[in-house]
Amino acid sequence: MLAGCQISAPQPKRVTQAEARQSLSDRERSELYQAILTAELAQGKDDLETALTHYLYALTLLPDEKIAAEAIILAQKTKDPAALIQASGAWLQIEPDNTKAIESHILGQLMQFDLAQELQEESLKAAIAGTRKLIELSDNESEAFRELSGLNRIYLQSSTLSLWQQLIREYSESPLPWTLMADAYYKAAEMTRQNSYLQKAEPAVAAALRKNETFQPAIELKVNLMRQQDQTAQILPFLETLLIENPDNVAALEVLSQEYYRHKAFDKAIAIAERLLSINPDEITSHYLMAASYYGKGDFKRSHQYFLTLVKADYRPELSLYYCGDTAERIEAWNQAIACYREVPVGDYWYSAQQRLSYILINQDREDEALERLEKIALNAQPQQAEQAMVLRGDLLIRLNKTLQALDWLTRFIDQQLQSLQVPLKHFEAIQQANPQDDWRAYADTIAKRLSEKLQPRWYRQLAAEISEAQGAVAAINFLDHAIDLHSQDVELRYTRALLRERTGELDKLESELRETYQMAPDNPHVQNALGYTLADSNKELDFAQGLIEQAYQSLPQNSAVLDSLGWVYFKQGELDKAEHWLRKAMELEPAAEVLAHLLEVLVNNNKQVDAQILAQQYWPRFQGNENLKLVIETYQLLNP
Repeated sequence: MLAGCQISAPQPKRVTQAEARQSLSDRERSELYQAILTAELAQGKDDLETALTHYLYALTLLPDEKIAAEAIILAQKTKDPAALIQASGAWLQIEPDNTKAIESHILGQLMQFDLAQELQEESLKAAIAGTRKLIELSDNESEAFRELSGLNRIYLQSSTLSLWQQLIREYSESPLPWTLMADAYYKAAEMTRQNSYLQKAEPAVAAALRKNETFQPAIELKVNLMRQQDQTAQILPFLETLLIENPDNVAALEVLSQEYYRHKAFDKAIAIAERLLSINPDEITSHYLMAASYYGKGDFKRSHQYFLTLVKADYRPELSLYYCGDTAERIEAWNQAIACYREVPVGDYWYSAQQRLSYILINQDREDEALERLEKIALNAQPQQAEQAMVLRGDLLIRLNKTLQALDWLTRFIDQQLQSLQVPLKHFEAIQQANPQDDWRAYADTIAKRLSEKLQPRWYRQLAAEISEAQGAVAAINFLDHAIDLHSQDVELRYTRALLRERTGELDKLESELRETYQMAPDNPHVQNALGYTLADSNKELDFAQGLIEQAYQSLPQNSAVLDSLGWVYFKQGELDKAEHWLRKAMELEPAAEVLAHLLEVLVNNNKQVDAQILAQQYWPRFQGNENLKLVIETYQLLNP
């Protein structure tokens, strides 16, 4: 950590980067390049403090946005407020209105507030000054909230609360500071699972809504608070009441339309979106809601028209272009589908878009065009995109019953340059068809030798999953025994093998292997959760099990499996209300048959038979293939014959 503290950034006369670079002497220019090179080398060795020191020295020679951004990242990682203030100050010299630089400067001041008591007053003044600047630069208070609320996410400390309290005093008639305070308490409740913070958030958000009942961040936060406190039944009445009081409350209309969509009340969502468009025809989020709601209804023709509007407006282009293609394909507008899929940028939707595009071309007897196109991408694109194209082309060849060609194609690319396992896994799929085997150990070893050391353990884990799917858990366990012999210290291999024991009914081995894995990696949240759940399910060491799961929750607060485990351990301890709370949250986050089975059992034992029956009727069509859920429903007679 750099020694010393700093209150505010120096404020020399503003100069452009070009002017500053031209004014450097030959010696200063040499020192600048040497400092940057030394910093980059130190970063490569994970020597973050040395890297930070040299980036900061480089900034004294030349204030530069890219250098400052690197220094800010390192200052946050090393928790060095003085360095954060210095780096953001250098950035502000050349771009006084840059919001990222201002936010970083505020963060540095808050960190310094908590670090040095004697500097608290000055640090808070500097943080307030930066906050005022951000508010001035924002087009409206909602935008200011989006900028400032990030501090609650990345640095929620006493200094952050002090900043919002000071802001409340300065902006006494604004809903913004009250909403920021409420958001801070809401995030504190998420992190600590203490309802006392939710109780503090409630009056703060109420104060914000008294200042302005149309302030959308406050309305959204109120809805989230209701959801967090299992008051979901009150959400729609709350929003509808706001609209009774003020029919022109656009923010309430927008949130209400989203809630209708969330509940799959697509006709109601469309009606609200149409009302919003009558107020502002250019409101792009309302067009998106129309597109999504018509899609949900299965009216793909209308949905397609709205996605075309979104594409023209360049609204979330990756998503809009993909669903433009998807809806065009569904209404058999093939040329439009091809045009949209071709334009999907690299990202989450790119692979699916290229896959759909290839299938359309093949169906139009344009097989050669599809294959040539993918080959060109595979040979010329950036690594991630190239590897996806390699896999897509291999997949097409397999679908065209050209499995040997697929193997030849994929084998060309299996080397240490690969950044993922997509290509070797597609190779495995092809060789399964061409040459099925009972023992894949020799094959796995041959492929592993061609991969980088980093990918080798992951290759064995992924292949074990494929073997488990194709040949069963016993075959996968035998394969993992071999992999663990080769990579004995790989925690994930041992964790994967342990979980397979549940499928083979070897519960004693499941527990013992999870305990061994926990000894190797006591801070791994997935291992903590798995061992905690296993112990709870067996009614063993419940306090220890709860502690493990709570540790996992600190690392994975949005993981439905962890929330399910929390609910289950509370159930085993007889705390039925807490169990219901966490299992409902797990179902809301990611509905699953196992979670539903747990929740139904808890509800029945908590004398809520009717609630259990309603849930069973709601979800049974979706999960009726799950035997464990079926057993719970039959045991407690939750469905009518």
